Amino acid sequence: MNLSWLIDGRRDDTPPGDALVFELWKKHGQEEYSVRTHYMVQTLDQMRNTTPLSLANPPERVLVFVPGCSGANSSCRWDAFNGVVETGTK
Repeated sequence: MNLSWLIDGRRDDTPPGDALVFELWKKHGQEEYSVRTHYMVQTLDQMRNTTPLSLANPPERVLVFVPGCSGANSSCRWDAFNGVVETGTK
């Protein structure tokens, strides 16, 4: 999918315990779905200090722009997102 992110000073780093999160959204009263993509990972300090993650001390989270479909708010229409996924797997 050609995704990229910058988090905690690291570009495209994928240490153990990281997550690429896809959220499916539908606005009330509308038929169309959209997808927002996030990347989540512990910071280097959280890993170094073995800090337990919690709601008060969550992992870092950044929005991920999906080339070919993300708009200004980093969301993709479902059909556009599906097209990017289909194209990337062929």
